[in-house]
Formats: sequence, structure tokens, C-alpha cells
Amino acid sequence: MGIIQAGSYRARGISAATGKSSLKGTLCVTVTLRLEDGPHKGELIDWVGWMSDATRARTAESLDLLGFDGDDLATACANEVTAVIEHEEFTKSNGETLVTPRVKWINDTKRGGAKFAALSPGETQALMGSLRGYVLAAKAARGAGNGAGNGAGNGGTDGNGPRF
Repeated sequence: MGIIQAGSYRARGISAATGKSSLKGTLCVTVTLRLEDGPHKGELIDWVGWMSDATRARTAESLDLLGFDGDDLATACANEVTAVIEHEEFTKSNGETLVTPRVKWINDTKRGGAKFAALSPGETQALMGSLRGYVLAAKAARGAGNGAGNGAGNGGTDGNGPRF
């Protein structure tokens, strides 16, 4: 199916474990999530909740959303959540650059309002192409008659904010 596209997906934990990083020894909890919707429905991805001073509170919040009761790690698979997936780029020791999806956030399914389905790569490409056209047209219109270069018409000193 290819790499999981960046976006927000309904997900549910299917297993959970504890561990620590091999580099710094930072403790963590991992929950393997199964995506419940979108073009990658049924695919698995791991969420890692780190227990550093800076991330401990957000990890606890995410575990609570997943259903963790504080005693039995298996309860971290009780609730459906929204998994926000982003792409992370890293360079291997041999210089090869890789892109991998990772769960950036675990959110409550009731949070926010609108639900958006993830786009396929072709849909994303088409959307970006049309957005490019609209943005270039807006820039051309702004440059044609309202002080391009001094901030006017772009949230600058004219007070009118951006124009589209």
C-alpha cells in the first residue's frame, strides 16, 4: 500500500509495551495502533510516548485518551483515538535519506469539529496544483495595483489584511 500518508486517522491500540531508548536510556511506552479509516485502513503504526521531563505530561494525557487505567497496560487499547501522522526525514549512517511516517499526536476523537478524510497522493498533487494557481493569481493581483513590496495588501500597513 505504500507509506502511510500524513494526516489524521481514527485508530485503536492493539498492543502496548514498555521500553527505553538505546541511545539515552529514556523510558517509553509504545502502543501499536491499527488505523480504522482512510486509504490505509487496517495498517499498523507504533506510537511512542516518551517519559522525559519535557514529555511526561503529554504522554500521560495520550495514554489516558487511549484508555489506560494506570495499572494494566493492556487497557491502553480500550479507546478509539485520532492519530495525527506526520512524515519524519532522517539520514542513515551511510548517507541515505529516508522518510518514515510517525504518530505525532494522540487526540480525542471528539476534539475539534470537522473530520477530514486523508487524501490520496494523486488528490494531494491535484489540490497543491490548484492552490499554486490561486496563490500566484493572488500575488499577481496584489502586485498589479496595491503597493506590492511595502506590505500593503498582505496584512501590512494598509490594515486590510491578506486578499484572496
